[in-house]
Amino acid sequence: MGRFEGGKGSFFTRARVSRAARIFVYILLGVLVLAPVLVFGVDAGEGKPERRGLDEMRGALRRGPKRGARQEPGDEARLQERRRSRQEAVTGLGRAGGKEDASLLMEALEDEDPLVRGGAAEALGRLRAPGALTALLDRAGSADDHTRWGAVDGLAELGDKRAVPGLISALAHKDDVTRWKAAIALGRLRDKRAVKALTSALEDASAGVRYAAAEALGRVGDRKAVPALERRTKDEDEAMRARAAAALKDIRDGRKRR
Repeated sequence: MGRFEGGKGSFFTRARVSRAARIFVYILLGVLVLAPVLVFGVDAGEGKPERRGLDEMRGALRRGPKRGARQEPGDEARLQERRRSRQEAVTGLGRAGGKEDASLLMEALEDEDPLVRGGAAEALGRLRAPGALTALLDRAGSADDHTRWGAVDGLAELGDKRAVPGLISALAHKDDVTRWKAAIALGRLRDKRAVKALTSALEDASAGVRYAAAEALGRVGDRKAVPALERRTKDEDEAMRARAAAALKDIRDGRKRR
């Protein structure tokens, strides 16, 4: 009897588990069907949402006006929304696009909106697109801040050491944000040709540039920078002292900060 009851109990236990498993499967299937609609606003059978998103970004850029073009009539709010769409498009393509987007991003370098131009420059560097080096070096000296900043950031992303002379020039620019970005970029490229310019940048009027130069020298790892960094460990600025000490440690330990 006891064995029978135990068997009966096992039967009902298995039945309950089986039913629970079926319910779980139904719920899981429902989530899989509804998720694309809830998250992306498309049916599950309409294709990959990320592909649709990339296509929308490309479309937004193709519709963008170029510098000097006559602006289409429309209220300012609508024009601003289109600018935002193009700004988001260049950022999105830089993160999720491919080299097939290079020509479209090259065209965006001539967009009427400087934020779009700067974003396109950085995106080209991220994608390591063919022809990006020349285009970015040309724009690293742009009179427009956003275009110039994006170009310097793009050169850092590109990782091509042929950009070093151009970035050294940018490190001497009158704009402190440009100098700061150039110091960071040179640190990422880790080329010893930049040591002299980065050592001089330890005396820059901008604290941000001085900090970036110290960190870059640590990444480059050339012992020629040691005397200048040692002097900075006695700087009245505590943050400067800390960065100089960290850079010296990187050089002496033979490590390159990533």
